[in-house]
This record gives sequence, structure tokens and C-alpha cells, in this order.
Amino acid sequence: MTNLDIETFWAVLHHGTMTAAAESLYITQPTLSMRIRALEERVGTPLFVRGKGQRHIALTEAGQKFLTLAQRWQQLLAETDSLAELGQREYLRIAATYTTNQYILPPVYKRFLAQGLPVSLWIHTLRDVDSAQLLLQHELDFAFIDSNTVFDDRLTVRPAFREPFLLLSPPDSPYSEEVETSSLDVAEELLVTWDPEFIRWHDRWFGAGARPLLYADTLQAADFLPPTEGRWVAAPAIAAASRIGKSAKVCRFTSPPPDRVNYLVTRAGEPLSPPAAQFLQELREHLLALGNVQVYL
Repeated sequence: MTNLDIETFWAVLHHGTMTAAAESLYITQPTLSMRIRALEERVGTPLFVRGKGQRHIALTEAGQKFLTLAQRWQQLLAETDSLAELGQREYLRIAATYTTNQYILPPVYKRFLAQGLPVSLWIHTLRDVDSAQLLLQHELDFAFIDSNTVFDDRLTVRPAFREPFLLLSPPDSPYSEEVETSSLDVAEELLVTWDPEFIRWHDRWFGAGARPLLYADTLQAADFLPPTEGRWVAAPAIAAASRIGKSAKVCRFTSPPPDRVNYLVTRAGEPLSPPAAQFLQELREHLLALGNVQVYL
């Protein structure tokens, strides 16, 4: 049995007459009749009820059973076509920390996908150590981490971009454009544990035993707090910019935390695929259009 047999069967079944079926297939009626006879000879039984004066062709009992087989054949053919299409597509697998995936990469994902490339994009939000492990297992193309804590000769870690920390507070807060760090009340703070360098800065200014109002590992926790005037949180510039004029006032520290550096991690000695290189170029252009960011890509 061939695809031509199934195509002929469905044409007759769908149109109901030999004439209409032949026209839909752009063949003559005798040619269609010959195809139907050949198919019925292959299956060993008539599939259609044909008779004089009968306006529409109906299925025999065997034809009803063959209908199920024809449906399965079509499904298998569709799955085969899908498999062939997938084989023509590439995969770009990217991992990043929560903040990077939440505030930095979404516009880049949008720009990359808008190009209509034959590339399926896989996005993962992972801790630094998990990204390193998946890279070594060849389950990622590259990853972004926010602290240079990956030490493995099989991986290359290099700075991708740097952004300063800014102070976020409620829109009507009394803080000036530049806030004296020593004047801040840690009891009004939402402390996000960004990275080890940030924690060392925090301990130096407020003491290792400081008791902030709320501890969190993401900036979204700021939404849980009532907008009391003195509330504040330190946030990287790009994340802070997403809240300007909406739910927060943005100020500078007189003695800010060390800049937050995002690192690009790849497999050592292995060139990036063309889609990966294209994505990084889109990221570079996006970052260059922003303020307060140093780009190393």
C-alpha cells in the first residue's frame, strides 16, 4: 500500500462521488476507478458500495475497517513529517540565574525569536553550579552566572557585562538622589542575597549580625512589603530600571556595593554555534542601548 492509495481512498470518501473525487485529484474518472480496483485487490475485498442510481458512494463493512487503518496511516505520515522538520531545526540551550532571566534576557529572547531562524530555544533558570554541570554534560550551549565561582579546566568563564547597584525605595520616600550609606536603617531593609561580594559589603557597613526586615533571594519579594517611606532594597541597575516610575524610586549609594558582574560560561576550546553567536550579538546590542552597563561581549 502506498500514499497514493490512501490519497485515493480519502478523496472518494470525502467527496462521495467518483466524478468529484477524480476532479479533486486532477485525474480522469477511469484512472480513479483503476486506482480503486488496484487498492481493493491489495486488501482482498471491496471497500466501497457501488451501484446504479446510487448518488453517493458508501463504505462496505470492510471499508469501515480500512478507514481505521487509513487514519493510522495518515497519523504516522504526519509524525514522520514532523520528525523530518525537527531534524532540520537546531537547538539553542541557555541557562541563567533567576534575576538575569527575569530582568535582562527577555527582550533578547524576543529579538532572537523574531528573526524566524530554524532554531528551537530552550531556556533554563539555574544556580551557577547546576549550569556548570549541565554544560559539562553537553546539555547547554552556554550559561550566565552571577559570581565567578566555577573552577573547572573544561569550562571557560569570562565577564559578559557589569552593572552597578542602586537603591530602590517607595515613590514617596524621603531619600535624596544620592543616599549616604551609613544613614540607612537596616531594620527597614529588604535584603536580597545577590552574591558573596554583596554580602561582604553588607556585613562591612551594617555588621554581620544585622537584622533586616525581610530576607529574600529574588527582588520580587519587594512586592510583599507595604510601601512604607523608609523601606529600601539594593538592586542591580537593570532590575532597578524596570521599576522606575512604577513602584519605586531609584537612588544612588554614596558607598555602593561592588558592581554585579554577569559571567558567560562555555565549554573550553569549543566554538559557539552560529545561533549561539547570533544570540550573544543580540544581547550585546541590547545591553549597549541601556545605561549604567559595561559590556564585555
